[in-house]
Amino acid sequence: MFIEGYEPDALHVFSQLMYVRACELFAIFAFATCGGYSGGLRLSVDCVNKTDSNLSIDIAFAYPFR
Repeated sequence: MFIEGYEPDALHVFSQLMYVRACELFAIFAFATCGGYSGGLRLSVDCVNKTDSNLSIDIAFAYPFR
């Protein structure tokens, strides 16, 4: 909806953009503090001599956002 004869100046447009950026930052921080992430990684080593290839490495990790 446009108002006839109204031309927004740079300060008005800039303030609207800053409001949108502030809302974006609020949403990022609000949702980042209410969740978490966890996972795991498994590495296996296979040697030429099959009797020596019983090596596996398990790495568990978690990142709570709270």
